Formats: sequence, C-alpha cells, structure tokens
Amino acid sequence: MNTNILKRVLHPSKHVKTIVLGHQKSGTTAIAALLAKCSAATYCNDPLYQIDQGTGLAAKILLSDPKKLKYLIRRHPLLLSRDIIKDPDLIFTWPKIEHNFENANYLFVLRDPRDNIRSICDRLALGGNNSTLIPPVTQMDGCNKHWQQIIAGTLPSLSSSPGNNYLVNLANRWDHAAAIYDKNKDKIVLVKYEDFKANKIETIHSLAEKLGHPIRNDISNDLSTQFQKAGNSAIKWEDFYSQENLNLIERICAKNMANFGYENYKNNQ
Repeated sequence: MNTNILKRVLHPSKHVKTIVLGHQKSGTTAIAALLAKCSAATYCNDPLYQIDQGTGLAAKILLSDPKKLKYLIRRHPLLLSRDIIKDPDLIFTWPKIEHNFENANYLFVLRDPRDNIRSICDRLALGGNNSTLIPPVTQMDGCNKHWQQIIAGTLPSLSSSPGNNYLVNLANRWDHAAAIYDKNKDKIVLVKYEDFKANKIETIHSLAEKLGHPIRNDISNDLSTQFQKAGNSAIKWEDFYSQENLNLIERICAKNMANFGYENYKNNQ
C-alpha cells in the first residue's frame, strides 16, 4: 500500500484540511470543487451519500447520534481523509465534527433561503404553491430516500418539524443550519453564495487564503462547469411560491435572514 494512503487509513481525520458545510443546494458543491481544483487538493464530495448510496441510512444514524462519527471515520478512512470534504449534512453534527477532525478548518456556505428552497424544489420537481403533501420518492425527479427524509423534516429531526408542508420543513432546516453557524461563527469561515456568484475567482482565491490552501491551478475554464443539476433561478419568488408560503418561509427564517442581510420580499419591492 502507498505510504500516503497508509497514513490516511491509520489516521484519517488528521489529514483533513477543510470541511465544507452548509445546506443542500446552497452552492457547497461548486465552491468545494473549485477550491479543490484551485489548490490541487484531494476532495471528497458527499461522503455520507457515498457510504449509503442515497438511502439516507448513514446520515440518519449520524444525525441521530453524532458520537457515531468516530466509527464512520474508522470504517471509511479513504473517504473521510481527503484534504477537502464537502457534506452539507455534517453541519448538524456540530460540535462532534469539530472534535473528530482536529486539524481541519471549516467553511459554511450560506444562500438566501428563498432561493435555496426553490432550488431544492427545482431539483426534485416540486412546486412552491401546493406543498402540503410529501410525495413518494417515485413522484419526484431523481429523488431517493435521503432527499425524501430531508423534505419530510426528519433529517435531522427538529422540534419544529416534521410537518406536512415540505417548504416549512426546508425553512426550519435552513434556519437550524444558519443558527448553528451563527453560534459558532468564531470557528467557521462564512461565504455567501451570492458573493461567490458575483465574483467566483476572487471568492475562491480569498477562501483558499483564509483556509490555508495554496493557489496552484488556474480555474478560469472551470467557472461555468455545472457541478449539480441547476435550478431555474430566473423564476421570481412571487411566481414560484404562493404568497402564503413565501410569508411562511420569511417568518420562520426571519431572525437569521436579518442577521445575514437578506431582506423580506416586501422590502425589495
């Protein structure tokens, strides 16, 4: 076995330099992939998904009992020893993730919840108006049990969820992730997806410097790469959501939207 691989197998968590956290469809994949390409770093995308192949079992076990993280690291050392690891679900294991990856820096990707939730709905072919029924996996586009648990509000299970409105479940999930970051912001670097989208190269270079990654590659030709299925960002909130659902999202996320500079829809009129 290669010496470097052997070291990673024996002491996997010590080799991780950056863990990218956030919320599904917030831009975590694009930012993590470009950061890895820029710095010529080894990279693991969604290790929990790779472990259970979309059943949601690994994430469910870990989010129900974060102490199992050490077990997963030992069981899957090659996945969980890369220079950069990206997995949105890991934000919900804080502070266990911090305790188990002792040499890592942390990056949290934040996106406006109205765009974030709409992008998830686009990914699964869900509407923003009639959202009071959680459809079965077979009725969603490219869905699996992992995604179904996310929209059902059971990954993780929150006191405010689950409910029968998947937009409410997703809003509660976004708000919970944002609150975890805000409580630990002295330990986690923040990047807003909107800032990344406005200037991708400058944002990635700035993140590389903050997170201790050398800039080794030109990523100019990679900026337009579609790392995941794109949502239709051209659809306005008022055209996608019912007014009632838009109000629900804004009410649930109000405090953290204000904390991070996301104004209410009426204020943008």
